[in-house]
Amino acid sequence: MLERSESLSSPNRPPRRKQRVPLWRRIALDIKAAIAAGEWRAGDKLPPEGDLSTRFKVNRHTIRRAVGALAEEGLLLVEQGRGTFVVEETINYQIGARTRFGENLRDHDRKVDVEILAAEEVSVGRDIANPLEVPAGSLCVRLQVLRRTDGQPFCIADHWFPGERFRPMAALFAETKSITRSFEALGIADYRRRETQVAARLPKTWEAAKLEIPRTRPLIVTSSINADPSGTVIEYGVTRFAGDRTAIVFES
Repeated sequence: MLERSESLSSPNRPPRRKQRVPLWRRIALDIKAAIAAGEWRAGDKLPPEGDLSTRFKVNRHTIRRAVGALAEEGLLLVEQGRGTFVVEETINYQIGARTRFGENLRDHDRKVDVEILAAEEVSVGRDIANPLEVPAGSLCVRLQVLRRTDGQPFCIADHWFPGERFRPMAALFAETKSITRSFEALGIADYRRRETQVAARLPKTWEAAKLEIPRTRPLIVTSSINADPSGTVIEYGVTRFAGDRTAIVFES
């Protein structure tokens, strides 16, 4: 007759040793808890290694390992020479045939604020004239706008509009704070995105200052052409997004 084997809970078997959580992992969990509690918010810089070492009563190597693990998780961003920052929430910005900035972000329950940085009539070079399909040297209306979402700088956009048709655009935009509503006031009920190009580069000093980011953080730059239902180009735009706050989503 076969003997019944001992169960795992047999008193004769030595108890299993509890697995200890590594010290660096416990520190990582403590830092994560402090962020969740609001002690450090998105975009905030964490205290230096020495201060964290004193606070958690561990050596700097343990702090570095904990911070490295949280950086791998995407919670922290370590910038050489600048420090460690809490990663900011990424906003999905959709681009499609009928991209509308305000609607795009309000659909995500974002509060949008608009600041006009410049509004002028300018003679444009080929870099602007070609996408607008006007001769170089033509007079166009230029708007430069800083847009914020929930109080945080999100993007800087330059909008160019061709010729006499759009001379009232600056005044209309100052009143409406909306490209779409300004177009409607000029009798353009609909328009479509003809083309969008996307690139990345580091910000210029003034761009970094306006977006409240360091110069080491890249921008996502979109160049776009909008046309009315007849196919006539009505706007050329260049928008610089804070790269770590933005994910560009193309509608299929």
